[in-house]
Amino acid sequence: MPDAARPAGEVTQALGAGEGVEDAVAERQERTAPDAVLTRIGQVVMLHHAGDREEARHRLLDLWAEIGEIGHPLHRCTLAHYLADTQDEPADELAWDLRYKRQASPSATGRPRSGRCIPRCI
Repeated sequence: MPDAARPAGEVTQALGAGEGVEDAVAERQERTAPDAVLTRIGQVVMLHHAGDREEARHRLLDLWAEIGEIGHPLHRCTLAHYLADTQDEPADELAWDLRYKRQASPSATGRPRSGRCIPRCI
């Protein structure tokens, strides 16, 4: 039975003597904690889909500057993908698409190439 469905007493018993309830709760929260950056990206994408392309582009650029070169590859890949969608000029869109591709490459993620196509970030 999953911990969420168990009464508190059963969860405590299931943990054993060496582990406290607080530790188990903290570990579970870490596993299920939402990614704040992806949430923010999603909010901006909704703004873009609602028709405010320019404001969405500015907010995504602010996020890009905020996470910087050392940001998580998933965040950088996702931002580059959606920034491409908000560009007015085809050349600018292509430039962001190429950034997206670089962020999704095995060398950017530190993962070896698996022989499969690299999926879209989202």
